[in-house]
Amino acid sequence: DDGDDANGQIELTLTDFDDTVLGTQDNSLFDISYHLSQDDADSNSNPITSPYSNTTAFSYQVFVRIENNLNTNCYDTGNFTVNVNPVPIALNITLVQCDEDGINDGLTTFNLSEANEELANGAAGLNIKYFLSLTDAENSTGEIEAFPFTNTQNPQIVFAQVINDITGCFNISQISLEVSLTS
Repeated sequence: DDGDDANGQIELTLTDFDDTVLGTQDNSLFDISYHLSQDDADSNSNPITSPYSNTTAFSYQVFVRIENNLNTNCYDTGNFTVNVNPVPIALNITLVQCDEDGINDGLTTFNLSEANEELANGAAGLNIKYFLSLTDAENSTGEIEAFPFTNTQNPQIVFAQVINDITGCFNISQISLEVSLTS
């Protein structure tokens, strides 16, 4: 992983595909190698090692060679396409509201969905979900309602998943909720 979630490059553990490539065949009977071209797979040259970090962004083909352990002249090749879906850009933001309930305790009701456009950086095709903790946001558990949401401390951080509606890929934003006390 190069740390850039939007450039279409990932570190891929090729051996994770072994069972899919072999199907119901006994994996102890075969050697599997992965290649970047059909010619390399056919000649069993230049195998790529796992984990593999792609240099072609977003979509590329991997060629596989399945070779019989007992007779290396007996082999088959195939290929599959790896599609890397970038995560959406998600911005950290601050929402500020006045404490208007007359108690002046720093607590008020927020409508978190007011932040949706800014969280999504104005991009279309994104959905926003809210969570009280980073762990909940990372695991998609404990989603909270956007409205009404009353903060329990001032300031308070809530977390938002910014989700691509098509790919399901998401990024996480922090929303700082700040309540301005009235005099």
